[in-house]
Amino acid sequence: MKFSNFRVPNTYFFILILTVFVAILTWIIPGGEYISDPGDEKLKLFKYINNSPQGIWAVLTAPIRGFIDAAQIIGFVLIVGGAFGVFQKTEALDTAIKTLTYAHNRHKWLQVTILPLLTAVFSLAGAIFGMSEEVIPFILLFIPLSIALGYDSITGVAIAYVGAHTGFAAAFLNPFTLGIAQGIAEIPLFSGIAYRMIVWIIFTSIAGTYIHLYAKKIKINPRLSPTYENDNQLRKNHHFEEESEFRGLDLNHKIVLFLFALSMVILAIGVLYFQWYINEISALFLVMGIAVGLAGKLDIDKLTSSFLSGAKDLVGTALIIGLARGV
Repeated sequence: MKFSNFRVPNTYFFILILTVFVAILTWIIPGGEYISDPGDEKLKLFKYINNSPQGIWAVLTAPIRGFIDAAQIIGFVLIVGGAFGVFQKTEALDTAIKTLTYAHNRHKWLQVTILPLLTAVFSLAGAIFGMSEEVIPFILLFIPLSIALGYDSITGVAIAYVGAHTGFAAAFLNPFTLGIAQGIAEIPLFSGIAYRMIVWIIFTSIAGTYIHLYAKKIKINPRLSPTYENDNQLRKNHHFEEESEFRGLDLNHKIVLFLFALSMVILAIGVLYFQWYINEISALFLVMGIAVGLAGKLDIDKLTSSFLSGAKDLVGTALIIGLARGV
């Protein structure tokens, strides 16, 4: 059987089909619900209840009911996306990454640690605030820099893509996976963080080590790279910024990075010690977005447009959350 023409259905269409499928199952599978154990509220008990078969009208109204029910989470996603959009616009993160990369040429210990370190940075972003599709601009940055360091395009993609998605999968604070799941399960937000951090460290270490070993192999013999020919063309056509031309981190960049790091510390403290939930975390990201924008010398128009652009990038995610909640 040939699968060359097979295509995965559109995500939104797939969720709508799933809604219909689940409605059909309500006529077949016995009803049930989870209730709290009177002796231990954290323990959930399952019990059967009478069926509540759902018809066509339930299917048609499920999406809007899902959006209403998930309004808090959807608003949170858009605010986080907007704040990160402002953070990216300051170019502080881009400059910090370039600074690390150029230091690679001067320090042997960095030649061993820089790829795992950068992978860990993006893994941390995936684990804390669900960085995912936001890696695309960084891939465009890392490909030429990876080639300049003697690696290949695949290494450039892997640093951001594998790093962020490793963190996303093994997250300890990701609001888009862990926060939503624990909210639905009605258990304390971000509980079990110690275990999850251990899992994150293990998975991130494996990912960073693998990327380093692959890049080392390519540096020794560039012809082993599947993108060898294309990378050679990039070397000929692309002008790589010389270290002497690179101005490095200025004071504004340093302040922006400090404010971002401070926000992450405040987030961890708020969640662990003050039981912060979506409203409080949303407020923190909103303040962070404004603060880093002002520190990055963005005027009001640029700050606002960057926030809207970042939020717009996550509209698709917000739609999926609403539709999925409708199921």
